[in-house]
Amino acid sequence: MMHDTKTNSAVNGDQAGIGAFGMDAFGGGMFGGAFGDAAGEASGASGGRAGGRTLAGRIHAELRRRIMSGAIGAGERLVVDRLAAEFATSITPIREALRLLERDALIEVRPHCGATVCLPTPQRFRELHQVRGALEPLAMSQACEHLTPADIDELSRTIDIGRSVLAEPDHADDPEAMQRWIGADTAFHMLIWRRSGNGLLERMLGQLMDMIRLHRELYFVCTQRIARSVDEHQAIVDALRAGDAPAATARMTDHMQSFIPLG
Repeated sequence: MMHDTKTNSAVNGDQAGIGAFGMDAFGGGMFGGAFGDAAGEASGASGGRAGGRTLAGRIHAELRRRIMSGAIGAGERLVVDRLAAEFATSITPIREALRLLERDALIEVRPHCGATVCLPTPQRFRELHQVRGALEPLAMSQACEHLTPADIDELSRTIDIGRSVLAEPDHADDPEAMQRWIGADTAFHMLIWRRSGNGLLERMLGQLMDMIRLHRELYFVCTQRIARSVDEHQAIVDALRAGDAPAATARMTDHMQSFIPLG
């Protein structure tokens, strides 16, 4: 039922390198709420702490932001010495940041080859959606125990954004309109992940979403896809308003199945 309800040199390196960071390094960006906080898990030995996050964690967050935005492209090498110079720090926090990116499955690190941003493949794209398709319904079923009427209203507002985007005459050719929809769609799912009450599940889904976004060139957002997603989101919200948790979970399963590429 839904309820109502360490050293001075490390610190100096941090301060000197702050210009290399975008604001998302401190707040996480679009997907930061789901996965960005994991950046703060880096060991204190990796560099001085500022604002509760290690230097390595902040570098990780900034590099992650660049990868997710496409500023660092698929297949591009991440050179430790160059990054250390850019962030005005030693190679230790850089290596730790790269380890975190590797854990996120955003880069591959090979002996004698260094680190490169993962290349997208159709097979990996299918596999990612298959895993997400198994986890999202689980998050939905658990969230049904915690979602409040206010939460459901917030889910509805994300649907309203989708409808407003669809109502714009040239939305398919408007990058800003597409970003509004992507943001609304992401907010819809992230709220459900958070309300699952399962932190591990939330982080796993956030990581999967990041990995799927790396495959952006293998898919595109079109009017038909937005309209279908809006309708499927509405079906989920209708089930939630009716207090029908099994139906909401079933509708989420249907929604995920519509994303899994064939072949």
